[in-house]
Amino acid sequence: MNSVLRQRRLHWLDHVHRMEDGRIPKDILDGELAFGERPTGHPQLHDKDVCMRDMKVLDIVTESWQGLAANHTRWRSTLNQHLKTGEEKLLSAAADKGAHRKEGSSSSRSTTTYRGDLCDRD
Repeated sequence: MNSVLRQRRLHWLDHVHRMEDGRIPKDILDGELAFGERPTGHPQLHDKDVCMRDMKVLDIVTESWQGLAANHTRWRSTLNQHLKTGEEKLLSAAADKGAHRKEGSSSSRSTTTYRGDLCDRD
């Protein structure tokens, strides 16, 4: 599901990036607040922040994405390639995590870390 969401967000980013200046979606994507401040703690991410995070997860160089997105076919092929490798990495990480979890549950605890004095329990 995360892969599909990343794909849709980055396709949208490409679409908005290629829009002419002055269009509302492009102004919102590129705009910054003139005044005010974001809340402390964990502030909400802007659309561009989420897209940059997605590109970082997929190992797309975030500094040169605008030059890459200028050529629509090159952007799509790069995006599809990185989405495929990212999905493979995610599946292998999940398999490794499952194997590690299985390995940890099958091993018996031979030594205890603490034994109670009164009840003789672990």
